[in-house]
Amino acid sequence: VKFGHEYIKIICEGIEELGKLVGRDKRYDTIAPPVEGLQERIDELMTEKVDAMFSRDSRNKDAQGAEMSELSKETKELLADEFPD
Repeated sequence: VKFGHEYIKIICEGIEELGKLVGRDKRYDTIAPPVEGLQERIDELMTEKVDAMFSRDSRNKDAQGAEMSELSKETKELLADEFPD
C-alpha cells in the first residue's frame, strides 16, 4: 500500500502541474457541503453495528461486503424521513 501511495502522490502532483500549465483553477463550487447533523445521526445509529461487523472474522470478504451493503440500506431507510435529500 505504501508503495502504491508514493506513486499516487506523484500522479497527483503531475495533475496539479498540468492544471497550472493550462491555467485552470480548481472548481470548489461543485463540491456539495455536508448535510448538517447527518454524520452524527449515522454514527448514533450504526457505530455499534459496523464495529461488530468488523470485529467478527473478516476473512470472508464477500460476506462482509454483503453485510455492509445491508447496513447501508438500513441506514438510508432509517434516515429517509429525517434527511430527505
